[in-house]
Amino acid sequence: MSRRIQQLAAASQIIETSRGPVEALITGVGPAVVVLHGALGGYDRARVYSFPEAGFKFICPSRPGYLRTPLTAGKTAEEQADLTAALLDSLGIEKAAVIACSAGGPPAIQFTLRHPHRCWGLVMGNAINAPLSGLHGLITPVAQAFFGWDWFTWLGVNRTVLFLLRPNLGRQTLGDPAKQAHIKAMLDSMHPTSVRKAGLLNDLSQFQGHDGYPLEEISIPTLVVHGTADIVVPYAQGQASAKRIPNADFLSIKGGTHLCFISHHDIVKEKLVEFLQQNAFAN
Repeated sequence: MSRRIQQLAAASQIIETSRGPVEALITGVGPAVVVLHGALGGYDRARVYSFPEAGFKFICPSRPGYLRTPLTAGKTAEEQADLTAALLDSLGIEKAAVIACSAGGPPAIQFTLRHPHRCWGLVMGNAINAPLSGLHGLITPVAQAFFGWDWFTWLGVNRTVLFLLRPNLGRQTLGDPAKQAHIKAMLDSMHPTSVRKAGLLNDLSQFQGHDGYPLEEISIPTLVVHGTADIVVPYAQGQASAKRIPNADFLSIKGGTHLCFISHHDIVKEKLVEFLQQNAFAN
């Protein structure tokens, strides 16, 4: 675990912003794209969903409470949206697209609402747009009890367990070395959990106490990607994003789980690159 933490620190940098320090990995050259990762992640999770070889500069931050970005940098979706804008300021970047994965949805939505002039495109990838009461009730006690013990996820979070729980995901990825490598990278991005627990508990608390977000007010070109078999963030949320965000494009992945960005990588990447190229060079 100590070696893992050292490796994580060596591969990223700390960027000082007006709202606090942000850990990030920056890779590639071209129009800027910020990837806001999901729960129990970090910049290493965001990196799984980046593809700088397509001609974009990917900015992969650890959201507050994850790895080396302190929770004090922003607890609420609104604060994390402002932190994203401050990060762009520190990097000297005027505008960026945002790819929101899962729990990265709320801060991405708020970024487009609070800083529309800084955002040239929004991708909602199996992303949350409304409270998840059932998920909160199930995960929070487990997170509080076990996720501070790194051995718990080291032993219990692996491909064997994942495919037992989601056999359809196993069928969609087994036999494909690239997809298997992405699955491993995604699972590795949960370790160590002790340096991600504060962010996870904050995310779970932020899912509650509101009535959702005013998606109708988003004026940014938007692509919604959602798997029909997603049981983490229900497919209905993806449908709602596509219906309520004006002129949103919807890529529905039949049979796709919460990890359809990996299991259906070719389809998703092709659509993402098309969307980003179309909107990057229109701004």
